[in-house]
Amino acid sequence: MPDEREMAIVATAILPTPAIGATTAIALPTTPANPAAGTAPWNSGIVPVRVLGRCGGSFDDITAGVMWAAGLPVLGAPLNTNPARVINMSLGGPTARPQALQEAIDEALTQGAVVTVAAGNESYDATGSSPANCSGVITVGASTRRGDRASYSNFGGRVDISAPGGDGAMSDRILSTSNDGPKSPRNPTYAFERGTSFAAPYVAGTASLIFARNSNLTPAQVLSIVTSTARTFPFGSVCAQSTACGAGLLDAGLALQSTIPAINTAPPGTVPVIEYYRSDLDHYFMTANPAEIAYVDTVLYPVFQRTGEVFFAWLDPSRAPPKTPLRSVCRFYSPLPLIDSHFYTALASECQYVIANWPGTWILESFAAFYVLLPDANGVCPSGSLPVYRFFDNRNDANHRHTVNLTVRRTMLNRQWASEGLGPNGVAFCSPL
Repeated sequence: MPDEREMAIVATAILPTPAIGATTAIALPTTPANPAAGTAPWNSGIVPVRVLGRCGGSFDDITAGVMWAAGLPVLGAPLNTNPARVINMSLGGPTARPQALQEAIDEALTQGAVVTVAAGNESYDATGSSPANCSGVITVGASTRRGDRASYSNFGGRVDISAPGGDGAMSDRILSTSNDGPKSPRNPTYAFERGTSFAAPYVAGTASLIFARNSNLTPAQVLSIVTSTARTFPFGSVCAQSTACGAGLLDAGLALQSTIPAINTAPPGTVPVIEYYRSDLDHYFMTANPAEIAYVDTVLYPVFQRTGEVFFAWLDPSRAPPKTPLRSVCRFYSPLPLIDSHFYTALASECQYVIANWPGTWILESFAAFYVLLPDANGVCPSGSLPVYRFFDNRNDANHRHTVNLTVRRTMLNRQWASEGLGPNGVAFCSPL
């Protein structure tokens, strides 16, 4: 194993919402958490799982640590009653992927745990370092203060994203918890260090924030949120000229902002707007009406099936916070066989235009299908809300899709659906968080 100063391993478990440490595996137990500071929410707790010592360790111990952190049985150890939702491994070494470790990671992913790992500090392709080369993990490279690849950081197609890992000067390094014991634990202290070991926990902490907002997400969905919200690398940097540093620079704030809450944690006073898909027409449909949702789920199933995408709105404007500038959403339907689709708009001018110019094509079903917030002219949503992007299929059947999901947004752009709405990103309206 590499120098443990760079590749220490600790698995940690997070309580109601995960926390972050220099090396971590994170869990969501049901018992109250001890307060913790870091990237994750204040009420996170850490359950350390030590698998390396100052002089290194074995992949057998690492494998057992991953299993235990995920709440799986490990011979000779009591069962972990706080199974991890995020497992961080700030460790690794130049080796092929150990099959037993890959199987342990697969089991952890099956349990719903996100696994983040350090890309390694050898300054070569991360496919030559494990666990960075394991499938299913989020492999994190280290970036400098200037947003380029740190000289020591591993790189290549296996790196998913980059995060701060410390640079050359002491002032550019990462201040982290440490220990002054030369070979065994002694006194806790702090130290300025650098390495991908310090980059990976930023992603682990961001994953814990995402789970705090929506604990129903899968590890793949968390990866999608983290990578789709990443900042682009600085123009002219080494990372900007290739894909060797991952999708971009971690943007924890935007990742959290882009995470829609779970249906069971809807913002107070709101209801979920449920999206459906009809595959024979390639049509999307959405509704916030509970009775209509029940009808579509039962009578119209399986012609219309839920996509799993959702955002929130108000059905009753009186349930919104005082002085909230709500805007009603007009809902139209076209019964023409060629169209057979719905159209929604929160812009009063657009609603009136459709009424005046398309009376035989689009029938107004409601002036207020639900209530939302409006962005400004540049498509910027008010604080505490998410942009809802609108896309048009560019076909005669005139179907539209609305989404807050940046991955879905990218998919629709790749499908050549036209972006519609305010500002350069086509924001139709805003959903409360």
